[in-house]
Amino acid sequence: TKCGLRNSDPSKTGEKVNEGSTPSLEDIRLYIQKELGRAGEQDSGLDAYIDSIQRDFAAGRDAYDDYEMDDYLEDFENYIADKMDY
Repeated sequence: TKCGLRNSDPSKTGEKVNEGSTPSLEDIRLYIQKELGRAGEQDSGLDAYIDSIQRDFAAGRDAYDDYEMDDYLEDFENYIADKMDY
């Protein structure tokens, strides 16, 4: 599968995700929490976002193929902003 293959957390090690590889959903969650200063906090919006990209990965969508970790953060912020429009 595309996600869940990485065991290390790039947000803790400072490493970049290898080009062509997809970070695990947990890597993405931890990175977003760290960048927003919410490490360890429960966040239903982030849970919904992670569920959304998990469905995208499972459906084989390639929209995330060239994403860096900061792209996931921006995508999350846009996801939340779009939900606030309703």
